[in-house]
Amino acid sequence: MLRMKSGATRVRLESGAVMSWTGAVTLEFVSSMHVRVHDGKVTASIEERAKGFVIETNRARVVDLGTRFGVEASPAGHTNVVVMEGEVEIHAPSGNALDEGILANLVFGDGVQIEKSRQLSPIKFLSFGPGKDEWTAMPSAPPSAVIADVSDNDADSPSKRQYSIRLAAMRSGVRAWQADRAWWYAMDGKELPDWLEGADLVANRRFDGCRDDFQLSISLSRAATLFVFHDLRNPPPQWLVSGFQDTGYRLRFEDGVPASPVQRLVSPPFGVWTRECRDAGVVNL
Repeated sequence: MLRMKSGATRVRLESGAVMSWTGAVTLEFVSSMHVRVHDGKVTASIEERAKGFVIETNRARVVDLGTRFGVEASPAGHTNVVVMEGEVEIHAPSGNALDEGILANLVFGDGVQIEKSRQLSPIKFLSFGPGKDEWTAMPSAPPSAVIADVSDNDADSPSKRQYSIRLAAMRSGVRAWQADRAWWYAMDGKELPDWLEGADLVANRRFDGCRDDFQLSISLSRAATLFVFHDLRNPPPQWLVSGFQDTGYRLRFEDGVPASPVQRLVSPPFGVWTRECRDAGVVNL
């Protein structure tokens, strides 16, 4: 059993799995392929040869499928699981009397909270940093959040995922979609302008198709500047033209694997439109 009260630690296990944590943790190294987290928050980066690595809490057993993910055993009794890259499976913890199989599959961008009853709830608010492996999961909006909630009217879609709200996350190189390998960049390859840098970002799912009646609802906690990124391959819809102003600034996203230029696809530019919202409330797009 390993207990730490403070500090930042990074270790590489014999299996090739790399684990890191900051702050208080209580860990049990069952083997080089199996770690129990009794208390605290850890992040694991898994090489191919360590595929199948397990992090377990008293609420769940998280099985790696080649990824980078985080697990938090909360003093309140629940477990948070966040996937930064790849995919994981969530199972009931070892010793469970019932064989419940896979409780959930999570892919990069997903986050869930697992209660004592093993009920899974989406984690809507995520904050990353300041370090590479540091993250904070919040099922409800913290006071600092400008965007309090996001929802749509596409409940019947078989590919529906929850929206993820990344606090102060907007910067060049941030993930564009919730569960896809695509990243936003400035057109000139430089940093984003000050008025866009550090904004809260909605990481939504890609859509399988278009619906004429689709509506996205953004709940604002206070007065704010709202930005919409519009694909310039398509004419702007009437709701965008009538309710927003084109800033003239352009973004692009790269679709593929960042470390592999051969596999990257650079998209056409996206226009950045803006609207000043003077009060808290819901904006329907």
